[in-house]
Amino acid sequence: MSCSSAVQSKCSGTVREVFDALFRLVEEKSVDGYSIRLAELRTIIECVARPAGPFETFYSHREKNCLGAAKAVELDRRRTNALVRILLQPVEGLFEDPAVDIPRALLPQLVNALHLMLGAELSEQLQSRAAALAASHRRPHQATDWQAVFDSDEGRVIAQEALVSIAGRFRRFDARKDWVMLLLNTNPAARAVTSSAFVVRDPEERFRQRPVSDTQFSALIQALFSRVHPSKFDEAAESEFLRRFGQSPDAVFGPLFVELARLRKRERS
Repeated sequence: MSCSSAVQSKCSGTVREVFDALFRLVEEKSVDGYSIRLAELRTIIECVARPAGPFETFYSHREKNCLGAAKAVELDRRRTNALVRILLQPVEGLFEDPAVDIPRALLPQLVNALHLMLGAELSEQLQSRAAALAASHRRPHQATDWQAVFDSDEGRVIAQEALVSIAGRFRRFDARKDWVMLLLNTNPAARAVTSSAFVVRDPEERFRQRPVSDTQFSALIQALFSRVHPSKFDEAAESEFLRRFGQSPDAVFGPLFVELARLRKRERS
């Protein structure tokens, strides 16, 4: 079987259940519990194998399970940027929130902005570590356990190192905000479908893309930095952060959250 072992597990379960049903039917037809006519066996097999037969609902349900597993593994294989997955994990919910109304099509511009703020050297270093971490939580031919990646100590440290660097770029908040907004509102003629494949966007799709507002920008940055809000650190975590970065979480991230609060207040007025 050419499927991954994750898919094999689901599909082999289907095979076991079908064979079990076949065995029970053969057992019922057997006269002495040991033998059955070949003609009767052929009839049973044809009945079990027929897609529109008594197993139609079962096959339909199992097909969805197998295809779903295959798609999940294939999608995971395409997600090669582990650093982006770690950084954007707290942002994912915003794309499903109608109150914020941030289109998922904005992701490429957001990722580009984050890479530029990190710089090529740090971005490459963190991506290498993130990729190794993701690989350590992926069994052969199976999807990555991303939740385990996010919850790991190394995942937390990678996120902190990236966010400390990005927070430093916001020392001149208004100028950096304008720069990020400019990138977010860039309207590219093509969009990526994998790391090495692009499709040309429909002109109407580009026309429909609305500019990102200050409210949406604030929501994005607030979510991006939510895991490092000073209130999230207990005494032990704060001591570890101070040892690692030479400053307290409040000193590093506090000014950014103050500016975000000021921006939200200005939006409401």
